[in-house]
Amino acid sequence: MDVTTIRSMIAYDSWANARVLDCCEQLTTAHFIQEDETPWGSIRDQFVHYFLIERRWLSWADGSLSGEDAYGLQADPLDYPDLTAVRQMWQENDVQMQAFMNQLTGSTLERSLEVEWPGFAFSVPIWQVLIHISQHSMQHRTEITVASSKLGASPGDLDYLFFVLE
Repeated sequence: MDVTTIRSMIAYDSWANARVLDCCEQLTTAHFIQEDETPWGSIRDQFVHYFLIERRWLSWADGSLSGEDAYGLQADPLDYPDLTAVRQMWQENDVQMQAFMNQLTGSTLERSLEVEWPGFAFSVPIWQVLIHISQHSMQHRTEITVASSKLGASPGDLDYLFFVLE
């Protein structure tokens, strides 16, 4: 995997996150936090879940936390009472991700994150972790987009090509 492709994929991810967060400005806080049929319980809870997972993997990949400490990170959706708080969580992730992308090299992409815990072990290169982050985000953005669109707040086209052309 090459650095240019990964950077483009992560830049797209940031762009799409911003679009979905922006569309949620059309929702009331009550709609944003209400329980619905999304897998994590509400639009807010979906965001908190996928931003937490991104922070865990990113903090391990960029070396700011050990794998064990990154895995131990928690986030309670109730600590994010509205879209402003959720947006702040995303902005903190985005700043961290951009710093990581700015120093990314081919050798960094090939470096593996390794775990050897009792009964559980794996080794995965950072390029695969970054693809996971992007695809995990896409899954939850899609679920959020369906829920927000049902409430009259669609982010519009989120296709990669629209990102490139913009």
